[in-house]
Amino acid sequence: MLSGARPVARDVPWLADAQRPPETPAPNAPVLAPLLVDHGRPIDSLDAWLRRRAEIRQAWFDFLKPLAEPRDKPALKVLEEDHPAGCVRQLVQYESEPGETVEGYLLKPEPCPDKRPGVVVLHPTTPHTIREPAGFEGDRYGAFGLKLAERGLVAFCPRCFLWRGTENRLDRVAEHERRHAGSKGMAKMLWDAGRGLDVLESLDQVDGKRLGAVGHSLGAKETPSTDDGDRSWPFVAAALPVYKLYGGPQRVGLLNHRRGHVVPPDAAERSDDWLQTYLS
Repeated sequence: MLSGARPVARDVPWLADAQRPPETPAPNAPVLAPLLVDHGRPIDSLDAWLRRRAEIRQAWFDFLKPLAEPRDKPALKVLEEDHPAGCVRQLVQYESEPGETVEGYLLKPEPCPDKRPGVVVLHPTTPHTIREPAGFEGDRYGAFGLKLAERGLVAFCPRCFLWRGTENRLDRVAEHERRHAGSKGMAKMLWDAGRGLDVLESLDQVDGKRLGAVGHSLGAKETPSTDDGDRSWPFVAAALPVYKLYGGPQRVGLLNHRRGHVVPPDAAERSDDWLQTYLS
């Protein structure tokens, strides 16, 4: 799923394709209540939508129980560094929440004399974890971080909390729930993604007003979104009319490459194209 809200001079040429509903609705697609309706009354103004949006946002907060830790500027410790063609790649360590240390790969174009867009790259369910998006191992088309740095953006690939330590993933979720009563595992993932944005914003080379996120599989769910294909279309269809209330273009869409649980070359290219267009 793709979305972009910054004012830009152009759109990706394939935007209409991403906003075209599937020819045959997915049989397991969810049936959603109308988004632009508030207690039976149609929402036809931005003010009315903003009130309804606040209610929806609070309902998600009540369900997820987000962390309430301080969002201090991360202090980065560089553990390793190498220089793939045209960029610098650093393994860094920082504190995501008090007492919890996280590692991630930071990739920057080299040289980088001016401020660039920054993208948090969230890794899929793989034993390679952050080494895949950083370009060391795994599917080369899933090396989002390395490719973005090669194209002039700054990318940060943090390790998901489920792969920190030696415990199995269910143990990691249980540990999180013990530390933060009632908080869901997805709330922890979203917190860590936000801390990834904090890392990018702390860098002199990054423009804090041009930030994005990308991921595959589990990493796609963390943006947060989904990798479930046509069954996700109702969410896009519900969101499209909301853009009209803001008076701007409808820059949200869904592209289903229909080639299974992989990142095909053309899908990877369009993902990069989207970020380049709406962040640059």
